[in-house]
Formats: sequence, C-alpha cells, structure tokens
Amino acid sequence: KGNPAWEVAYPLIAWYMYQYYGDRQILEEHYPSLKKWVDYLGSTANDYIVEWGRGDWCPPKLTQPDDESVPITSTGYYYLAVRILSQIAEVLGESDDAQRYLSLADKIKDAFNERFLNEETHQYGTGSQTSNSFPLYLGIVPKAHIQGVVDNLVENIMTEHDGHLWTGILGAKALVETLTEYGRGDVM
Repeated sequence: KGNPAWEVAYPLIAWYMYQYYGDRQILEEHYPSLKKWVDYLGSTANDYIVEWGRGDWCPPKLTQPDDESVPITSTGYYYLAVRILSQIAEVLGESDDAQRYLSLADKIKDAFNERFLNEETHQYGTGSQTSNSFPLYLGIVPKAHIQGVVDNLVENIMTEHDGHLWTGILGAKALVETLTEYGRGDVM
C-alpha cells in the first residue's frame, strides 16, 4: 500500500489544472483512472474510515508521528478526493456519478466526525495541532463545534507548545490555512 496523503495528488493536480487552465481534456482523459483510484481507496476503508498510511510526518525532532494521525489524515484525504471526483463528474456531465460521490463524501464526513470528534471537549483525536486543524482545513467540522476546535488548536499552540507548531508536513499546511481562515493569523 502507498499513502493516501501523497496519492491524493493525482485528483488534486487534475482538478487544479482544470481550474487554472479551464481545459476539460485533462479531466476527460483521467476521469476513468481517478474513479478507479478513489474506488480502490474506498475498498480499503472500514465504515468509511481509512486506517492505513503514514499520518502527519513528522513533528520537530521526531522520527514518527506522535498523535495517532494516520486515520485522521488518511480518511480526510479520502473525503477530499471523493469531493473533488464529485466536482469533476459534474463538470463532465456525469450527473449520476456526481451525486453518488457527493453522497459518499457526506457519509465519510459523518463517519469521520462520529469516530474522531469529542463533542464535549471540541477535540479531534488526541487534540494535537494536526488532529484539530486538519478537519477545519477540510471544512468538515460541524458548525456548533468550529469555535471550540479553533480555541483548542490555539491553546495547544500557545500553551502546550509555547507558541510553536508541533506538526509534520500535512499538519503544517492545515495549520497555516486554518489559523488565517478562522481569524487567528496572529498566532502564525
């Protein structure tokens, strides 16, 4: 097996190229393969959760993730790939596929929140910077929990890590995007 966090580059690049150049050809040429890849990834999921991958590689001075981020990042990228595939299907006039993948994305999002979100504490997973910023980055945090998750993220950065990031490469992107999007660019 590979790593969903890196393999998701395939649908992302195809989608970004279409967005930048407006040329449907890349989507048309790659649509069958993109479907196969997304469907394969789904075949490895258990109740919409992808348990394999490398996780957020790696916080400073560590040689492996310390936050149990593998299912969070792998499932999150599965969700993102399915959403993109739904959008690609829509552009290509494949409305049945677009609806099917949009419905699948909703199921993944629901399973993700059911499995990883602690509704009482507004924390995802272990409450690490990656665990909390990644779902915010994906836009899958239920509205009632957004502010609590953002507050926990800022608390982790400022208190637990003395104002420093404690993420790997995946979490760093989510952290930058999330803090600025939710009005906490000052923390960056």
